[in-house]
Amino acid sequence: MPRLLRLGNGTHCVPRYADPEEAGAMIDKPKLIIGGEKASSPSRFLVRQGGNGWMVYDRQRKGPAMLGISLATNLMKEQADNIKLLLMTQLDDNHST
Repeated sequence: MPRLLRLGNGTHCVPRYADPEEAGAMIDKPKLIIGGEKASSPSRFLVRQGGNGWMVYDRQRKGPAMLGISLATNLMKEQADNIKLLLMTQLDDNHST
């Protein structure tokens, strides 16, 4: 049975889980694509806040993504988002040829 949680002026319904396994089932997990394609996995690139501005993190390099010979660091959020899309597009193009 859901329990009620008071936040500010409102009351919200929060589900109660029997055990951590049941709660873990609510976490978004990669989904298997039917039809012989691979299961989806986390993107190689992600945008995160760095020490000074935003950066594009490369999971494969385990550090800032490379854009040509420069590191994708100290960016505005919009710049980082655009660079991430550019790098993902380049990665897809390299894998499709």
